[in-house]
Order: sequence, then structure tokens, then C-alpha cells
Amino acid sequence: MAGFSLSIAGAASVYSYTYPTYSFTAAVGGVDVASSLTSVIWYIDGTKAVTATSSSAPAAASPGFPGAQAAGTSVANCQMHLDSNSSFTTVGTFAIVCEVAYNGCLYSATTKIRRMDESSSAPGQLRWPAPAICTRMPTDPALSPSGVIYVGSDNGWLQPINASTGALGTTPTVPNVYPYPPAIARDGRVLCITSGSEAYYFVPSSWTYRNGIGGGMYGPTAIATDGTVYAAQNTPSIFGLTENSSSVHGSQFDIAISPSLSALITTGISIGASGTIYFGCADQRLYAVSPGGAILWSVNLGGATLSTPAIDSAGNIYIGADTPSGSLFKISAAGSVLWDCTFAAWNPTINSSPVIGADETTVYVAGGTASSGFLFAVTTAAGLLKAQNTFSDIHYGSPAVAADGTVYLCMDDGSSGKLYAYRDNGSSLDGQWTYTLPGSALTGSSSPLIGPDGTVYFSGANASTGYVYAVYGSVGPATSGWPMLGKNARRTACASDGQ
Repeated sequence: MAGFSLSIAGAASVYSYTYPTYSFTAAVGGVDVASSLTSVIWYIDGTKAVTATSSSAPAAASPGFPGAQAAGTSVANCQMHLDSNSSFTTVGTFAIVCEVAYNGCLYSATTKIRRMDESSSAPGQLRWPAPAICTRMPTDPALSPSGVIYVGSDNGWLQPINASTGALGTTPTVPNVYPYPPAIARDGRVLCITSGSEAYYFVPSSWTYRNGIGGGMYGPTAIATDGTVYAAQNTPSIFGLTENSSSVHGSQFDIAISPSLSALITTGISIGASGTIYFGCADQRLYAVSPGGAILWSVNLGGATLSTPAIDSAGNIYIGADTPSGSLFKISAAGSVLWDCTFAAWNPTINSSPVIGADETTVYVAGGTASSGFLFAVTTAAGLLKAQNTFSDIHYGSPAVAADGTVYLCMDDGSSGKLYAYRDNGSSLDGQWTYTLPGSALTGSSSPLIGPDGTVYFSGANASTGYVYAVYGSVGPATSGWPMLGKNARRTACASDGQ
């Protein structure tokens, strides 16, 4: 029929552990006629895989193509989904054909799917199959110097994962370490705040835990280079905890400082090179507290903040706030506001934590409205907006910056999660690649972690299962003061603690 068009949409290349879905569009003269089709048949390399008719819903063919599943509810939206049993056992190219019947005639469209070698390390490719961790979103990951990822999960486990292979390690029987993300001390011990408001160090070699203390604590935490642990307390206050190895229990925390605050802490805690502790509170102020527990100063941000402070190599602090126009502040170590960059053209909520680019001339922060997400690039010298990108995605975490200037950001729109990679070209943020999570998984507010080899790690979840993902990136993290949430891959949030 003149004017009839048929096209196929779906991934052109996959690994054996990625599971794409293929759909079609049928039109006459640009007008959709899918609902008028009498049949649809999907083929893979000549083998019938999925069928549907005007009187029968989409169904996998029998015997069909192993692993090919039907999706959709009628002939009009008949789709083919390839699940984990798909017979792509060899690297190569396969033909996918969609054949439809319309007005007594048969029409077909063909596309190709390439099954790629799992050893490919091109940026944007999955490094290993994402392991199932729990039933909800795992915490943000932390990476130890020995190459082990740790996440907290909703089943109460602290889950170790081999960063090179994705293999799950033995999980200890521990107090509930969800929902606060872990941090890793220089000696490899893993610090967690439990849902029971206790602080614990876990020793990976034997999976014993010690150093518990009660007191209404909540995370995330920060670890100073002298070993002092800082955590928020609900009195409200901030705990500074030091270890007492001579205690009756062998080793526990002693409370070193606990200054009274006027409001609860709402952000993560960051530690400056001099040991000063920075955090935001529910009274819309950024606080600076000395290692001895004295409140040095506070700054009114004019809006609520959930944004963990970032610190550059000169000791300046960057923090976002939910002001009427959305704001990013730069504040000196002495408490002077150096600039306030507002985003009045978009009026976003700024809840992500800022990160600082490789040469420390640019700071990046994410924001969002009810319908859009944004990534902003702001000059550190004068607080001028130099570039921004708008997304249809509305849920976001904090970005991370690699040494070559690549900026990574997790976002999702409520139906699919994505890891974006952008390159800052001075006046624009140019897209490099996008990794879309399979199986309708979302990234929530996950904040990417960049490993020393450039691999990007982050968490995600679908309706029933939580995962940790590893995607090949370009190079390791920027050597700036604060290239990712928590400053370094161990998430210690301490300016003087290296990568």
C-alpha cells in the first residue's frame, strides 16, 4: 500500500547479560495504524519468536526462540523482550524482523542486533552483570583500596562486592546498617551508622564488628585523618567520636565532642584540611565547628539545604540551598559569602552536593523541578553560570568528575534510570554517552563513584530488587579538592584525605 511505513525501535548492540525490548511503529501517510493490524510476528534469524493477532494477545511462539518473551497487551503494542535466557551464545550479528498484516497485505521491517564481547572496555559499557543485593535501593557505594565495594542493604547486611568481577563476598551478621552509606577508614575498616543509632567499625578480614555507641545518631558520616568519626545526633548535636581500645569491651567509641545546635543536621558532614567540620542544618544555616567542639560561625543560606558541603584546595566551601531561585554558594573558611549563584531561569531545587572540576575553575551541581532535571557548571572564581543541561529526568544524585573533565550524573524519569557522561567544553556540557539501566531499574538519588581505573559505580533498583552497577568510564577521578560525593572513593568526606 502506498504510504505504508513500518519501523523497529530497540538496542542495536547488547551483551549476553543485557536484555533489550523491541517495538514497532506502523503508519500510513504519517498516521498511526497499529490498532488496525490483524497480526504481528517477530522473528530472530528466521526463527519465529513472538506473535499477536487482532483476537489474541502477544505471546511467545512455541517452540520459538529461547529467551524471547512477549510484551504489550494487544496487537497494537506487541513487543519482543529478550531475557536472561536469550540464545546469544556467540559474538556476532543477528537479524530481527517484524512482520505485520494490514488491509490484507504483509509488510516487514528488519534491523540488526550485535552481541558484543563482554571483554569490551569501551566507555559506557557495563563492566560486569549487576549483582542482585536486596529488595530496595542499596546505599551509595564506597570503594576500599583493596578493590572491594561496600554497600548497605535493606536486609541489614553490609554487602562486599569484588570491584573487578562483581562477585559477592560473604555478608556478616550485623546490626542493621541501612539506610546510611558506609565510609572506609585508611586502614580498611568499614564504618557504618545503623538504624539503631549506633556507630560500628567492621573489620573485613574477619567480619567482626566493634566500637558501638548509642545516642540517636544518623548518617552519613565523615572520618578525619586522625581517626575521629563525626556523625549527626538528634538532640540536635554533632558527635565527634574517638576510639578507646582499653574499654571493657575491648574497643569502643568515646564521645570527644557533642556541641548543642539550634536545629537538626540535614546534610552530610564535611571536614576541612584544618579539621574544621562543616554541615547544614534545618534552620537554613551552614555551620563551622572546630575539632574541639566550638561553633566558629554560621551563615544564613536563605533556604533549606540537603546539600553536603564540598571543599576546594584553598579551603573554600560550596553548598547548595533551596532558595526561591535555587542557589549555589561559595563561602570562605572564615565564613564570608564570596558569591551566590542563582538559577532564576529554572527555579530548581538544589539538593545535590557540589563537586569540583580537575583544575578547580568549575564547580558542578545538579538540581530539579517537578518536571525537569538540570546539571549546572559554575565558575569558581566569580560564581558565573557558564553551562547547563536540561533533562526530562527528575530524580537525581550528586555528580562526579573524572581527571579528563568527564562529568557523570545519575538521573531517572520514574520509568528508566540512566548514567550520563558529559564533557565540559567551556560554554557547553556535551553528551558523550548514556547507559540506560535494564529491566526498568531506576537510579533514585544514587551518586556515582569513580574508581582509580575510571570505572563508575552506582546503585539502582526496580520494583523488587536492588543492584550495584559498574560501567566503564574514561579515567580516574579528578585530583581537585572534591571530585565526588564524600571527596574520595572511600567516602570519608575529609579534605586532607587523598583519593
